[in-house]
Amino acid sequence: MDYAILASKIATLSFGEFVGVVADTPEQKMKLKMFHCEIQNDHGAMGRGDALFKEIPLVKVVTAEMVEENYKQIKRDIFELLRQECGKQKVKVMSKEAVKKRRSRKGQSVPL
Repeated sequence: MDYAILASKIATLSFGEFVGVVADTPEQKMKLKMFHCEIQNDHGAMGRGDALFKEIPLVKVVTAEMVEENYKQIKRDIFELLRQECGKQKVKVMSKEAVKKRRSRKGQSVPL
């Protein structure tokens, strides 16, 4: 399918302008499908509204180490949950290290 609206047309749009194509159905044909419109903004009112905005306060500083530790804790929690639930059903859950060790003993590759 060809592009309904050329990229060059989109690239030349100014602030507040938009173009589009509306799809129709075989039962409800539309004569005017393409449109090119402009939003008419009240810049004075927008400026007054902008003056009322307040900065979002900083709640907590988060470091990359904190994110990494949180990720590891979630993994540990999920593993523990699986171990508990599978223990109820007599299913053995192995850690990633145990899977690697078992595969290496059998001579299989370890993609984990």
